[in-house]
Amino acid sequence: MEWQNLFNIAASFVVFLLGWFVRLAYDATVAMKEDITELERTVSNHYVRREDYKQDIREIKDMLISITVKIDNKVDKHDLRLHDN
Repeated sequence: MEWQNLFNIAASFVVFLLGWFVRLAYDATVAMKEDITELERTVSNHYVRREDYKQDIREIKDMLISITVKIDNKVDKHDLRLHDN
């Protein structure tokens, strides 16, 4: 067998392996993009958006402030009654 034939066979094998590796990398990239797209859909359905969270926390803080004011007024009235006796 000539050296040229051996070189051609070796080069073909190397190109085949390189092509196989590139195809594996391409398939993995496509699969990863699909997974990321699915993850984005899942995350948007299961987690609260930052703006919604901020609004909900603001409402809770406002309710707590209202409760605190009511309790403070109640305590003040109760203290006044104790001092009157």
